[in-house]
Amino acid sequence: AVERSGRLRRQQQAHYRKRELTVHQHPSLDQLPPLSNAVLFSNELPDAFPVRRFRLRGGSLIARQVAYDGNRFVWQDAPSPLTDEPEISEAIRRRWPEGYCSEWNPHLAPWLAACAQVAEQSLLLCVDYGFDQAEYYRPERSDGTLMGHRDHQVVEDIFAHAGACDITAHVDFTALNRAAERAGFRGVAFMPQWAWLAQSPSVQQEMATRAAAGDLASVQAISQAKRLMMPQGMGESFKLLVAAHGIAPDTPPYLAPFDRLEKLR
Repeated sequence: AVERSGRLRRQQQAHYRKRELTVHQHPSLDQLPPLSNAVLFSNELPDAFPVRRFRLRGGSLIARQVAYDGNRFVWQDAPSPLTDEPEISEAIRRRWPEGYCSEWNPHLAPWLAACAQVAEQSLLLCVDYGFDQAEYYRPERSDGTLMGHRDHQVVEDIFAHAGACDITAHVDFTALNRAAERAGFRGVAFMPQWAWLAQSPSVQQEMATRAAAGDLASVQAISQAKRLMMPQGMGESFKLLVAAHGIAPDTPPYLAPFDRLEKLR
């Protein structure tokens, strides 16, 4: 397991011992021992990376910076246009109204480059909430996706509780796939979480077993599974990107009809 925080590594190790598990911990990807094969599982990680904000002004993208007005933190425009603009197609940008604001994640490339060095052959499964780029930057989403979470509640104004809320932004899966392919991965599949789970033979078998049992624990497990799979909620908002490094797997036939990888290219 990779965990940067020493405090969290100690907490996790206590959980591992309690469950009689042997887990080797490392503070960074580049400190892992050499591996021949690996499965890299990322669950809601890129959404926590720092992002950069921008505003469209006079045909140029201007960085949105954080300032302090004497009472609280506020947004302010940089004095000059960005010199390192995000990679967003002109077809998308020309639809934005004046003043359009959003964000991009500049940390995908170095993270995926580090992932590509973990093993000679690896499979990356990245589960997160987000969109393909055309949906992420649609004109109606004129203030981006940046938000906070505090006490399990959404915080729209991240400066209202500065330092006391988790800050997050949705994932641009087009940018994620581009960065993965430039790092040496090959995109294998991209689909909503509901398709990945509902079409899985192992999940179907588990749900059938639970339904036949009919006990309280089984009913609760089925209810929790529905929360993950309902298209109106987490089933559609969460996506899964599968990418391969050093191998060339095919998408299983039962998942192929739900694959949206072409939307990322």
